[in-house]
Amino acid sequence: MVQFMQATYHNGHLILQHKLNDALEGKTLNIIVITEETMTHKKEHFLNFVDRITFNLPADYRFNRDELHAR
Repeated sequence: MVQFMQATYHNGHLILQHKLNDALEGKTLNIIVITEETMTHKKEHFLNFVDRITFNLPADYRFNRDELHAR
């Protein structure tokens, strides 16, 4: 099972924002720490990438699904 949630680190403990599934009781969990700064950097990188590859379609452009599938 993979589950993503946020937690706050305080005085050596992780404080989860939501309760975990009871089936996880007593199990060892692997934790991946991603800081907010890392997420902000990745988001900015992604948005810069999108800006570089974005282009405007002509106002009269119409997508023709049948033409696409005919290929």
